[in-house]
Amino acid sequence: ESPAAPPAPVPEPPVPPVPDPAAPPAPEEKTPEAPKPDATPSDAPKTEEPKPEAEPKKDEEPKKEEEPPTDAEHAPAEDAASKAAVVAMLPSTVPVRVVDASSPRRWQGTASMRLRARVDTDSEHDVDLYEYLALRYRKESDAGWSASFYGRLAEDLDYDSPTSSYYVFNDVDGTYDSLLTGRLYHMYASYRWDCAFLEQVRIGRQNVDGGYPFLVDGIRATTAPRGVADFQASAFVGLPAHLFEGSPEGDFICGAGVAFRPWRGGDARVDWAYIQDENSYYGTPKNNLFTGELRQRIATYTSGRLWYQQVDDHPREIGVSGLSYVCEADVAIRGSFRSLLEEQNALVYDIDAYTAIEQTLFPYWDGHLSASKGFRNRVTVEGGVTARGLWSASDEGTFNREFVRLYATVSRADWPRRDVTLSLTGEYWASHDDVFSGGFDATWKPSTCFRLSAGLDYALYRTDIYTDTERYDSYGAYARVTFVPARSWKADVTLRFEDDDAGTFFTLQAGLGYDF
Repeated sequence: ESPAAPPAPVPEPPVPPVPDPAAPPAPEEKTPEAPKPDATPSDAPKTEEPKPEAEPKKDEEPKKEEEPPTDAEHAPAEDAASKAAVVAMLPSTVPVRVVDASSPRRWQGTASMRLRARVDTDSEHDVDLYEYLALRYRKESDAGWSASFYGRLAEDLDYDSPTSSYYVFNDVDGTYDSLLTGRLYHMYASYRWDCAFLEQVRIGRQNVDGGYPFLVDGIRATTAPRGVADFQASAFVGLPAHLFEGSPEGDFICGAGVAFRPWRGGDARVDWAYIQDENSYYGTPKNNLFTGELRQRIATYTSGRLWYQQVDDHPREIGVSGLSYVCEADVAIRGSFRSLLEEQNALVYDIDAYTAIEQTLFPYWDGHLSASKGFRNRVTVEGGVTARGLWSASDEGTFNREFVRLYATVSRADWPRRDVTLSLTGEYWASHDDVFSGGFDATWKPSTCFRLSAGLDYALYRTDIYTDTERYDSYGAYARVTFVPARSWKADVTLRFEDDDAGTFFTLQAGLGYDF
């Protein structure tokens, strides 16, 4: 958890949809965005993927084995060089094909568990236990065979029928007859050639980037034509894998894409996907999804991105973003603008997993502009504005509000002692009500294996991912302890308090993970 930090200013390619409500809402959700699959947080501790020697492929599966956003940190960069490196690392659309012929370890993995307990002032409570297992056989960047598995078990430890039709701690797992549920996020095998027309073939349940993240039970292939380092083609076919739908009857998905470098510093990509989903709720819709993306590196630390998405004959989304960093002055500037162009409801589940069931999402736009300045690698000052609006004001509804947010954050490292970092945020919200608010975060790191964080935050609108509701005028306080006694072990405990128009809530989370 963290204080009132601004939302991520530069939209990146969406992460694969793993609809799972077991994680607390990330602080970035204080600026509500349109609910969609790629904005769904993941609940699981995930294996950290060792970085391959080759540049990661833009059209490969976004790495699932990263640490979940349950410990969002907004401390300033330790030095200007590290900040510059982060700004410069904009993913490239076309990979540099370098194959690592050997791997020091063939089997790697992570086993972890997380306990979550929630209670409100009306004595409603919920206690759940989650177990995760991630396994990997060799790295995908290695020539030859490799494989990966990632799954989860969940158990409701204190199931009790709610006393009324409304139960504040309802979640997806509670809709099943069994108290023990399981999910298979991915399980696949892949083969990579050292030098051939085909670069890689992957078979099984996998996350496929077809211009939009899809979970697919099928096969995917990428090419590596000899002598054409700045071009790659990919294709996939199979059944869309729905974590919350048991029958694949009548479902089908396929797609293809090309990535290339049209000129110096530019990366372009075009993708097409066809999805058919037979569902009792809305029949058998069929959609063609077209996406295009262009990234341009203007200078060493200045980049821009433009993207466009279309469903069948209707434009769906368009956006532009950019960021720039001036090393000499330690100044970073970021900006973005995005707009949903078409009313969205009852599309194929894989494109529209939530609005098809819950509500219609009307056209909207949102923009962000911010600037930060570092002083002697100790003090960082950041300020910015975030705005969201509807193309028609009469379309305002839950999760889709108009507002303007101005904020300023000051962070101080190594004060009042060398192992303490403090951050203070002030903000102004202009919506139906004008609100001044603030928050802070204090982090203490007495050693490399221990960290303690605590703070306060505020959100005028906060999305509750547990109950699919919108909270208003939400105050929060949190404390978190992280302990890493050895390289392979990690433990953490988080306590959070929230008070808003819906009530007062306490959430306790405790996790333990082991890498092997």
